[in-house]
Amino acid sequence: MKAVPGSRWSYSNLGYVVIQQILEDVCGMPFDRIAREIVFQPLGMTCSTFSHPLKSDFRDREAMPHDEAGAACEPSMRSNAVAQGGLMATPTDLARFAIELMFAWQGKSDWVLSREMVRLMFSKELDLDPRM
Repeated sequence: MKAVPGSRWSYSNLGYVVIQQILEDVCGMPFDRIAREIVFQPLGMTCSTFSHPLKSDFRDREAMPHDEAGAACEPSMRSNAVAQGGLMATPTDLARFAIELMFAWQGKSDWVLSREMVRLMFSKELDLDPRM
């Protein structure tokens, strides 16, 4: 054991992969569809996806990686585990989500998350050393 649970912070991609698998098992559908039906569509986030490779209607807007010489390369995101960092979205869609969180915080909306859930999301779990 590296540390007593709750005594220090440690990010874990694997935790998000487990959450993704639980959601897919419980809902009986792929994570991208869950996100689309529960979050993206209700908020009007029409340019967001967890689907990889991107579908043709999103490909023309994809930011491409470049090699050392500046030549564009094919994206390498090809994993089925996408909850930990596979979101592809426009700044406008991310702003829609941020606005929804602010409305939920104020108790003005519960389309995606309740006020209580948003307050939990933004509450401090433990004090972190700023040098981490």
